[in-house]
Parts: sequence; C-alpha cells; structure tokens
Amino acid sequence: MKRTILTLALLAATSALHAAPWTYKGTLSDAGKPANGPYDLRITLLNEAKSASVSTPVTLYSVNVVDGSFAVDVDFGIDLTSAPVMALKTEVQQGGSGFVSLGEATRFDAKAALGSVCWDTAGNAGTTVSDFLGTTDNQPLQLRANNTPVLRIFPRPDAPNFVAGSPANTVNSAQRGQVIAGGGAAGNTCGPTLTSSCANRALDDYATVSGGFGNTASFRSTVGGGRSNTASEAQSTVGGGEFNTASGADSTVGGGQGNTASGADSTVGGGRSNTASGTESTVGGGRSNTASGAESTVGGGESNTASGASSMIAGGEDNTASGIRSVVSGGRDNCAGGNNSWVGGQRAKTRVGNEVGDGTCAPISFDATGDEGSFVWADQSSLADFISTGPNQFIVRAAGGVGINTADVQGGIELAIQALDSNATLHLRSASGNQISFTALEGTGTLSLRTPSGNSPRIEVLTIGSGTASLSAGGTWTNASSRSYKENFTAVNGLDVLSRLVALPIMTWDYIGSSEGLHMGPVAEDFKASFGLAGDGKSISTVDADGIALAAIQGLNAKLESENAALRARLDALEARSQ
Repeated sequence: MKRTILTLALLAATSALHAAPWTYKGTLSDAGKPANGPYDLRITLLNEAKSASVSTPVTLYSVNVVDGSFAVDVDFGIDLTSAPVMALKTEVQQGGSGFVSLGEATRFDAKAALGSVCWDTAGNAGTTVSDFLGTTDNQPLQLRANNTPVLRIFPRPDAPNFVAGSPANTVNSAQRGQVIAGGGAAGNTCGPTLTSSCANRALDDYATVSGGFGNTASFRSTVGGGRSNTASEAQSTVGGGEFNTASGADSTVGGGQGNTASGADSTVGGGRSNTASGTESTVGGGRSNTASGAESTVGGGESNTASGASSMIAGGEDNTASGIRSVVSGGRDNCAGGNNSWVGGQRAKTRVGNEVGDGTCAPISFDATGDEGSFVWADQSSLADFISTGPNQFIVRAAGGVGINTADVQGGIELAIQALDSNATLHLRSASGNQISFTALEGTGTLSLRTPSGNSPRIEVLTIGSGTASLSAGGTWTNASSRSYKENFTAVNGLDVLSRLVALPIMTWDYIGSSEGLHMGPVAEDFKASFGLAGDGKSISTVDADGIALAAIQGLNAKLESENAALRARLDALEARSQ
C-alpha cells in the first residue's frame, strides 16, 4: 500500500497553555487516490536537524479520512509556547498493516502554530478577520520564489514600505509609504555611464517605482518604469523611457531618452535630450529642445530654444524664442528676440533686447525689450537673415509673391486695406528713412501722393529698354522719347496731318457723373478714326496728341511758307512792272 500526505497544516486550538491540544489538518492519498475510511497516525517531534526525538511518539487510532482530508487534535504532553523550531515525523497505517513513514520529516514551528500563522497551501476555511499572514514583531515580511526574495514588506506604524522585484531593490527604512512594484536587477550595471546599480530605489516618503531597472524616486515622486530614470523632487514623475530626470517640483517627463524637467511644474512629453528648465515650461517632444523661460513652450522639432518668459516655439529646427511672450511658429533658424514678437519660416528674426539673458540669436536693438510687437515671416528663397529694424513692424519676405483672398498669386490678387481712421494711408519707407505715402481721402476718394522734399521726381515709370517716364514735384509729366527706344520710323506729311486735324471735331463737354467742370477736346473714337494710332479708341495718349500737334504745326508752317513764297513772287512781279 502506497500512502502519501499531500498537505500538512497545524492550527492552534483555543488555548496556548502547557500540553494544549493541536488541530492537525492534512490531506492523505492512498495509491494515488484521495483516501477514505479510518487510518492510524503516529506523530513524532524531532529536533530541527532531524537527528533525535524530542517527544514520545503520539499514536492516533481510527482517524476518519473523508475524500483525502482529515483533522484531529494532537497533545504532545509538553509546553510548546517557547519551544524552538523542530521537525514533525508522520507515519500512517490502515488495519494493522504496519506504520509507513510519509517521506521526510517536515519543519514544525510551534510558536508560529500558536500564533495562528500556519496556512494550508490548498486553502483554508473557517477563517476570521483576526487571522492573518505576517509577523507579530518589528520585522519585515518576506516572500520567496526559488528561495530568492521576491516581495518584502517593511513594517511602519503609519504606512509600510513595499518592495517587490529584484532583491537588490531598496527603500529608505527611515521613511514611509515607499513602493517598488517590481523590476530591478542585481549584479549588473546600467545607466549612461554604465557604473550605477540596476536596482530600483525609493529614497523618501511615498516614493514609487513601478518597474524597470536602475530607477530612483524621491519624496512623493514616481517613476513608472524604463531604465535609469530619476524623479528627485516632490510630486515629480517620470513615466518611462531611459536616462530621464524630473528634478523640478511637480515636474513630469513622459518618456523618451535623456530628457530633463528641472523647472517647477515643468513638462517634457517625450523625445530625446530635451530640457524644460523654466518654471511651468513645456517641451512636447522632438530632440535637443530647451524651454528655459518661465511658462515657455517648445512643441517639438529639433534644437529649438524658448528662453523668454511665456515664449513659444511650435516646432522646426534651430529656432529661438528669447523675448517675453514671443512666438516662433516653426521652420528653421528663426529668432523671436523681441518681447511679444512673432516669427516663422526660415531665418526670420526680431532683434533681441540688451538685458541679461536676452540671448544672441539676432542683433541687439540696444533697448530692454528688443523689437517688441513685430511680426516677421521669411521664405526659404534666401539663406540670408531677414531681420526687423524696429519695434511693431510687419515684414514679409516672399519671393513667390504675396496674395490675399487668393491662392493664385500669378493669376491675380484681391487685396483690401481698411483704415482705422477716416483716411487710408500706405507708407513706403526705405532703410534710410525716406518715405512715400499714398492716402485715399475719405471725403473725395482722391489718391494723394506725398514724397520727400527736393527736386527728385514724384513718380517714375521705368521699363527695361524703353527709358523712364516721370512726374515732377511741380506736376510736369515727362515721357521717355529717346531714338534708342524707338523703331519702324516713317516720315509724316504735316499738311496731311493738318488737314485731318482741321477736320477733327473739337467740342466742349463734361465727364458723366463728374462735378469737375467743362472740358474741351476731341473724343477718342474720332481721334482713332482720323489718325489710326495705337490705343483702343477709348483713350488718347498724350504723346500722340503732342505728336499730331507738332506735325500740324509743321504742316501749317509749310503751308504758310508756300503761300508766302507765292505772295512774294507776285509782289516782285508788280514791282518790276512799275519800274
């Protein structure tokens, strides 16, 4: 007959006095099946080394076993309340067949049994709220797997410390409420310099490390996992990743690699080698970005720096926002140096102020606020910097053209400018300060042109290969008329031009809807019909009107010369007859 006890458990009875009975519970198999019926048990206490008996064997006859389970009171006749750890030898027989030992003697801690801490590995029934697993003295509770510690609970009167995972994981025994949920490693190295321990560490009150390895959490801080991350300030958090540091109060690093949130309430969402060092600053992600100004933001990209208070960079590369409340929308090599300035595109810059920390990403404006309030946009048509020259400017570099209310710059631009006062004025100012102003007068709709004083023309029209036409400050219009600008020359007959001009109707008239008064001259249709010159028959060119007048004068002169010659001949003939 083959018999084995699969599970043994000792439960204390209601008394822990000398020779107190014990309830011995276990399960018994007979020939590989749950035993049923009466069995005899013989139980002997041995020393811990299992080399000698400590008590006289106790034989229990006709112990009823039902479906492999039994429970029986045992009285060894000795005081076990202060007994050392011993071993329990169990033998069994059925029907006088002879006692058979059930394997090796098992460890028996009488004091633990008296403390009701022995639990059946197959589960227990009849427990109460006073039953528990744990220690009754000031010692940590430890669970092992494969004889290796996997869970340690360190006692504290208020909030115990909980350490799971690698045996190398540690908490500060002088602090409370610390949790290491798992992870860690022993005997290895990790970290950016490959010298620090791979164990996880909780260093202060209520610090938490959820997992990973080589992670460290300080006072009320949290590391979610990953590798070699550090949350070193109160309420700081590193979600994961590797080599990340949250060292500012209430700071957060979501993940990534080599990121640092060192400013109070600062955040790095992820990415790599990003730094949020300003109070309430944020780097969303990307690589090698820095938000060092208070309440500054870098959305992402690479190698961007927001160093001004409340400044923002949406993304791009190598951008800097150093002015207070300045913005870089994106692009590359941009600098928002002035307070409340906005730049975007490529190499667009507003000049920085001259205060400490204003940076050197653009020239200095030689005042405290830089070129504040300026908007600068630069396209990528040039590698040259496009820099503001003063505060409150709106300047744009766009080699492909500027369109408003249309996407087709070449096909036509719809542009509207609404004045803030009664008149709408457009100022064109050169770098040296010379200014030309166009003003649409509210009352009359007149377009007024104002230019700098001097003898320079008010308006010039330059055409490549065709010279320059200009309007003087006094109102004189000068046409381009060099022979080098003209071709296809044909002589005209002044007398013919004169006769056509004499036949051309000349009238007085008013422009329809105009109150400017009476005018005199031909209409374009008659002018076109008489001379056939360039134009659409709806307008008359001043150069053509001048040319016809000059040709007619020449024709009139020729006519007068001819008539004068005839008169002189007649006069000469009369004088000759009178002599």
